[in-house]
Amino acid sequence: MTYKMLIDQYESLCEKEGKSIFIVRYMIMELSNLEPHEFYMTLNNPIEEAFIERVKHAMHQYIYDHIPVDYILGYRYFYGHKFHVNPHVLIPRNETERLVENVMLCLDQMQKPLSLLDLGTGSGCIGLTLKKEVDNVLVTLADISVDALNVAKSNAESLDIDVKLIQSDWFSNIDQVFDVIVCNPPYIPDDETIGDTVDKEPNLALFGGKTGLEHYETVIAQSKAYLQPHGLMAFEHGYNQRKALHTIILNHYADASIVTLKDFEDKDRMTFFSPNNKKLIKEVLQ
Repeated sequence: MTYKMLIDQYESLCEKEGKSIFIVRYMIMELSNLEPHEFYMTLNNPIEEAFIERVKHAMHQYIYDHIPVDYILGYRYFYGHKFHVNPHVLIPRNETERLVENVMLCLDQMQKPLSLLDLGTGSGCIGLTLKKEVDNVLVTLADISVDALNVAKSNAESLDIDVKLIQSDWFSNIDQVFDVIVCNPPYIPDDETIGDTVDKEPNLALFGGKTGLEHYETVIAQSKAYLQPHGLMAFEHGYNQRKALHTIILNHYADASIVTLKDFEDKDRMTFFSPNNKKLIKEVLQ
């Protein structure tokens, strides 16, 4: 048996069982612990029986148990960094990288040093990436889940990043005012059907009440005591929630400057606002 034969075998099985065949090559390469160029140079080399059994177990979890590949591997790449993930945290999404990139653009135009809160941090991918990529930013990671914070702490240690971690139900244990608050709250309406792989992720990180916007109402209302007047607040949200989210923001920040940007699929996916810093929103993000 070779890597190539193993790939062909499980691509055929995935196609038969209605699962993505594109996962197969990635999963086998990651399980091999080889660099991509090494893997592709050895596609036709014989492989050990122990590795074949390891792949068999992993593919069974993916195909029949519907476990997300990132939970099977135990990590996910985000913005070029490797983040540990497990069923206590939401798996980082590619579209969230767009959110991070746009926050970076704003950070570059703001006076340093800056304080930043990643609220509902999960794996820590947003706050840790911003800390890793931008100088002179003091980052706090907060989450209601102690298990999630343990994952974020593990990622901070593996990436050699110094951050503050706080267990908090939104702002309940937060005691400072921030220049930037980034939040990716649960936004799926409670009655919406999700896929058999997504439902393996924590419900706490997925569902946002009857409309999907209940957490936004809470966070935006409470944020007035924790956001600097010339600061920035950034959210990810559902593609059809832009208008309602703008209304919530303006209900609490009547003079806010707001912009919504699109994701890789040209869908409304992230909204940024500042209570008083119109220049930051209009000149950097629009």
